[in-house]
Amino acid sequence: EPLKGLDQKIKNSIISLIKEKQKDKLIVLITHSIYEALMLSDYIYIVSGLPLKVNNSMELGLNFNERLKNKNFISYYKEKLLKNAYINL
Repeated sequence: EPLKGLDQKIKNSIISLIKEKQKDKLIVLITHSIYEALMLSDYIYIVSGLPLKVNNSMELGLNFNERLKNKNFISYYKEKLLKNAYINL
């Protein structure tokens, strides 16, 4: 969990830096933080078990700059993620 324990201002700076450097690259991020997942991901996969099994997935519709501007982005997708997280467990 790369951003755990950092204050929100530092988290946002690091998220911006990662998104800037990410262009045309695949980054795999494992986190328990819904905020980090929503801000850093284009696709989210909910996994569980050993061996890991994908239980659910979601494509996020807005690019990073649109996410920052949209005040409802986090709450909308957080609710959607939590609602669908355990459907296929």
